[in-house]
This record gives sequence, structure tokens and C-alpha cells, in this order.
Amino acid sequence: METYKGWVPQEPDESVRRFAAEKIRKNYMVFKTEWVDQTTYPDIMLGNTKKVKMAECNCSSCGTLFHADLINDTKPQIGFIDPSNGDEIYDKITFLCPYCCAEVEAIHTSRFGNSKTVFAGHTKILEIMKNAEKVAFVIWYAEKRVNKDGLDHIRIERWAAYLPDGKKMTKLTGQQRYFAGYRVFPSWRELKQCHINDINNFDVMPFDAHFLDGTEFENAKLDLLCQTNNPAPIAYAKTYQQWPNIENIITSGCAELFNDCAAKKSERTNYYNGSTFWVFNKNDLRDVFDFKKVKPHEMIGVSKEELRELKDAGLTERMLWKYRKLKEFDPRFTVELAQKVCRPDRIEEIGRYVDPIKAVRYLDGSDTNEYLYDDYLAARAEAGLPLETQIDLFPRDLKRRHDEAVAAMNAKLEKGKKDLPEEITEGSDLGIGERRLLLLWAWQMTLPGMP
Repeated sequence: METYKGWVPQEPDESVRRFAAEKIRKNYMVFKTEWVDQTTYPDIMLGNTKKVKMAECNCSSCGTLFHADLINDTKPQIGFIDPSNGDEIYDKITFLCPYCCAEVEAIHTSRFGNSKTVFAGHTKILEIMKNAEKVAFVIWYAEKRVNKDGLDHIRIERWAAYLPDGKKMTKLTGQQRYFAGYRVFPSWRELKQCHINDINNFDVMPFDAHFLDGTEFENAKLDLLCQTNNPAPIAYAKTYQQWPNIENIITSGCAELFNDCAAKKSERTNYYNGSTFWVFNKNDLRDVFDFKKVKPHEMIGVSKEELRELKDAGLTERMLWKYRKLKEFDPRFTVELAQKVCRPDRIEEIGRYVDPIKAVRYLDGSDTNEYLYDDYLAARAEAGLPLETQIDLFPRDLKRRHDEAVAAMNAKLEKGKKDLPEEITEGSDLGIGERRLLLLWAWQMTLPGMP
């Protein structure tokens, strides 16, 4: 570990600062009221001076300082006239800078309060570094602030560093968080446990495909993973240490499936203050991937044709879960039908009364949902109404037929209550919960098929 402390930098280089400036896009147009000298040449000859109250504007994007006319009205809010198009600009209004055309937010200096700067955005930056055969995933915290003169400043601090070595991973931290703030350490500190709680909440700095040649991640295809949306390279590196065949998932074009699965983090409790925090657990990936297999479609548990259709449909963790659940319930389900289903468990309940394939097609062609349709079928069955004809199974006006079925079910419940002894329905010796259980039991005894 001492070797890592020697080559992991304590401060970021200039490339990290430039990358942070590209990612933090928010800019301000700082304005305040000033007396501007507008003395013309004739006034100078006569010895007169002429000053006008105007708005002094500073753009934090291009650094241009210009003056604009104030809005002369009775509104208590201070504003100015946009010199490019004549629009009225007030505090907290977003518009385009008339000089650099960047999107800026107008902010009056009174909003600074007692502070010299105002917050303009923040981000986390992941920098993948290497030294000989060693690799480090270093995360920097970048924060942008703007002062009253419209000048921006980006402060970068140490956040965390993950150092893989064989099948182990070590974590370094640069600060300690509290409820009311945080404390920055003067240098990196090693933690006893490596909890990966930085999944995909950062921006990855680009790197070359051959950058990791000669390291343990030479064949991991980390460059392909980082080119996808919301990549999780640290969680992928932890998984690759134990199951190198996860690389086949990346090369098959299913990198976003891994990113989505890695985002489903596990919850662990911090017993020191009673709060909870989320960390990545690679063992949870076994519910999605079969690491005993090698081919991508076998690892996911589908055929080649099904994998191709899933990728075209947008393969995510939930999409794969729905398809597996429906396929297990009825092998006739296809990827196209699985896309139209919201809750597979509801389809299983609906399948007790009607063909699930027909039910999905019926729901897709109507403006109803699975919950209402399932409730309609259950209420109709519990009320003893027939479920045989197409009109009863697939009604056109489902909302009206649903209300009728619920009304018939409630009427049958009331009829069952009348047949019970008076001490059950009105007796004071029984509690409300016990009386409800007896009523429910009496109602269930009236259902078809009960003795």
C-alpha cells in the first residue's frame, strides 16, 4: 500500500480542471446598479459632467463587462433591458449572453449576502491512472463558484481513490463527511473496508483504448464501458477481478445492462450514527448473470435471437426481469409482448381467468391498465357473475363494467352479513378486528366452490 501512496497524486493536474470547466455548464450574469459617466464632447467643452444610473453586467462565461439600461417601473425587483433584443431581465431569469451567446442566469449582487462568491455547480470526475502494472480509479470533487465581479473559480478536492490489486481492492479517502459539513484531509487516508459507494455518480475522463495495456485490466474493455451512458467502471473492475468473463457482456453490446444492474446497490447500515448508505455488492449480479457460462446469451439466460431482440428493445435490468418472469409463467410470451407489460405479477393474476396473451393485447389496445382489469375480473368472479363470453372477458367500457362488478360483490357481502347471528354483526363483546375477520369468513363461504 505504501507504493500506492507514493504515485497517487495529492493534487489534480490542469487537465482535470479543464474537464471540470467543460462539465459544469452553469454561468451567471452578475449585475448591479452603478452611476455611469456618459459625458459627451459638447459637455466637456462646456465643463459639464453627465452621469446616468445603469446596470453593470458581468458575464462569467466570456468575462465581458457591459452596461445596460435599467427597467423604469414601479416593481420592487431590479432588472435591466437586454441590449440584444430588448427583453426585460430580472433576477433568476435565464437568457443568452448578448456577446458570447452562452446560457446564463441573471443574479443581482444582493443575492450574494455576506458571501463573496455564489455556488454555480459541482461534479465528480473519475480519472483512471496507471503506474507500470498498477491501476487507480481516482475521483475528484470539483465545485464552481462565481464572485461579484463575474469571475468564476473552480475548486477541486480529493474525494476517493480505488486501488485494485489482484482480487482485492483498497479504498483511499480525501475527506470525512458529517451531518453539518465535512473535513478535508491534508492527504489521502486508507480505509479499513472498501465499500464501493461511488457507482455512476461522476463524469469519466476519456482515455485511449490502449491506455491500460500491460496492466491487469488490459483485456477488460474498460474503454467500451466508459463510452456508454452512466458507466460504472469501478463496480465493473471489482466484478472483473473475480469473474473475468464479464468482459463478454461488454463486447456483446450489453454494457448498459451491467451499468443498470450495478446501479441496483445494496443497503448497509452505519451503526455509528444510525444512518444508512448504499454500496455496490458484486454478489447481487448473480441474479442476472450466470458467471459459470462464457457466451453472453448463456450468461443472461436467453437464446441468441432473444438477446438480439432485447438489445433492440433497450436491454435493462427491469426489462430482462420482466421477460424472464413472463417467460416462466407462459413460454408463448415474446419480447414484443413483454414490452407492453408493466407488472408481470398482475398478468399472472389475470391469467387465472383469461388467456394472458389475449389479455396483454387487449390492454395494449385500450386506455386501461393491468390493475383495473385484474380488479374487474376478481370482483366479477367473487360476485359469482359469469366469465365466459368475450363481452364479459374483454369489455369495451371497462370502467363502467368494473363499477358494476364491485357493486355486485358488495351486495353479496351485505347479503352474507344478514345471514350471520346478531352477536357477530352487532355484538359489543367482539372487537372491530375480530368482527371484520368473521364477516370476511362468512363472505368467503358464500363464494362458488366453498362448502
